[in-house]
Amino acid sequence: MLEFVLDWYLIYRDPKLAAVLFPERSSPEDQTIKKDPTGVNVFIEVRNPAMPDASLQRNEVQQAFAEYDRQTAINNFKVACVLGMIFDARRHSHGSAHVPGTGRLFLKLRFLSAVLIAVFLAILLTPLGRSITASRV
Repeated sequence: MLEFVLDWYLIYRDPKLAAVLFPERSSPEDQTIKKDPTGVNVFIEVRNPAMPDASLQRNEVQQAFAEYDRQTAINNFKVACVLGMIFDARRHSHGSAHVPGTGRLFLKLRFLSAVLIAVFLAILLTPLGRSITASRV
């Protein structure tokens, strides 16, 4: 399928053929050949002994990703709040068209909803809101 749709041709290798991909300068103790659970896909892993152990950096990477994820969630909430305020206030006429005489009530409720969304956004942007989202991610 990859070949047909994406013009991406895979080279299927067994462990012996995959071993030729190891860099010449790497030592055997830094080379690993792994298979996926199905045994179909072969992966080579080469460790650079000059690099620090990856487990030492794992916590730092997880913290950086958590911060990135938190910031992305906040940005998504900002966009959702702005769109909610705009569209909720604009669609007041749709609900009141079905029940005569309730236009003002629907308009008030729509604006109240937009105000509540704005309050939520304001709280989200305060230090309290940032600390709550930080503890959730």
